[in-house]
Amino acid sequence: MKQLVVLSGKGGTGKTSVAAALADLAARERRVVLVDADADAANLGLLFELEPVDVQPFQGSDVAVIDGELCLACGDCADVCRFDAVVPGDPYSIDATACEGCGACALECPSSAIRMEPVRAGSRLHARTRLGPLFHGDLLPGQENSGKLVAALRTAGREEAQQTDADLIVVDGPPGIGCPVLAASTGVDLALLVTEPSLSALHDLERVLETLAHFGIPAVACLNKADIHHGLAARIRSFLRRHEVELVGEIPYHVGLREAVERGLPATAIGDELLERRFARIWAGVRDALEPSRALRSAEAP
Repeated sequence: MKQLVVLSGKGGTGKTSVAAALADLAARERRVVLVDADADAANLGLLFELEPVDVQPFQGSDVAVIDGELCLACGDCADVCRFDAVVPGDPYSIDATACEGCGACALECPSSAIRMEPVRAGSRLHARTRLGPLFHGDLLPGQENSGKLVAALRTAGREEAQQTDADLIVVDGPPGIGCPVLAASTGVDLALLVTEPSLSALHDLERVLETLAHFGIPAVACLNKADIHHGLAARIRSFLRRHEVELVGEIPYHVGLREAVERGLPATAIGDELLERRFARIWAGVRDALEPSRALRSAEAP
């Protein structure tokens, strides 16, 4: 079983569209499990018709709660809180939206009036698609994606893959380089970096590549919207060559990608031959990077 994570660093590069298209191609030749680790904007399911299977509550970080009967209104908790989450009064109280769950107030309280309680941050969802199972998150308003949630989704995906003898897990990762990205990338066999010809995308590509290199995670890249700025596209190609990251394919700015999203389909399922060829090339490069022995046999074949 192989695990592929699709990352971008910068949001808006078309990461989810690429992940859906590659999953569609992969599912034509192997069993696939999908994981949408971008719980802040879990859009992978929008490109597939979903059949709900299960919903499990997800508990986020603990939040401080003050027992008014035990509170001495001494203010020690407010003195140690660095997030302005303690509201003075008699008794004191906690602003749950500001509390970061560090527990400093509970440790400082002389009357043990403060306890830490888990708070539901959202849900973990399991659904069926025509490609295979999909695991994704649904956060409540004001809650943030976390490494804990991503890890829970990936664990569910791995367990499903083991039970169904799936060959590939495709993880649609979150943007950035923070904790959710690390949780989405840990232990994967390959990262596909989706970038575009813009300065912000180049900057964030460098950051996410440094993060992956630190943890020893191999990466390949694809260039989306490759024809919108030829100069910046050339800079990205040069950057990838310098860092010995294979560019497995390029996708032009194409109306078919928008049409696919509007129809709720992967870009490889709308009958557009150009997009089909471009994504097929990317999938071939990803597959060879995931299975180097297979790529070597293909290269040596007469």
